[in-house]
Amino acid sequence: MKAKTKDVLNINEIAKLLGLRPPDEVEWDDNGENYSAGYNEAIDEGLDEGEAEERGFKWQDAAQDEVYREYADAVVNVAEQLFSKHLLSLQPRLPRDTRRGTFAFEYRVIPIEGWDAAANEIRTTISGVGMFDVGRDLREFLSYGPWTTARQAVLAHLHVIKDWPEVYGSGSPSTMLDRALR
Repeated sequence: MKAKTKDVLNINEIAKLLGLRPPDEVEWDDNGENYSAGYNEAIDEGLDEGEAEERGFKWQDAAQDEVYREYADAVVNVAEQLFSKHLLSLQPRLPRDTRRGTFAFEYRVIPIEGWDAAANEIRTTISGVGMFDVGRDLREFLSYGPWTTARQAVLAHLHVIKDWPEVYGSGSPSTMLDRALR
């Protein structure tokens, strides 16, 4: 039996893997401050009410987009730290339109030192989490699952990456996110 594996993750999938709230679910409310500022500036410039409302909504949307980007950046920052502990990297997959400032919403998981080394790090984290026998070495680890390659084993166990801080006494992905947002 072949294990299901996926090496491209979007920003929301990465957040969920780490036990964090996905950026799409982050709530934001500025009590209309940005809308009011845009609206009032337009009125001061002599624009009519319809144009002022349009500007107010544009300012509000821009502020909300900024909050989304800051949170998404912080999620990626935490993910990059934790993935690197498992000798993995997240390679951004930019949209075709790569103008300056384009934000990547999808990332390819790639090994830093090869899939075998990454699988061994995943195995070590699993061993530290609990009472799981995942073998003494990579060969034994691979013999336990439906996966037949180190790549498949890594991709099937990406959810374990979130446990690294607990195993090594470094807090949690949530506390790492809080630090990244400061």
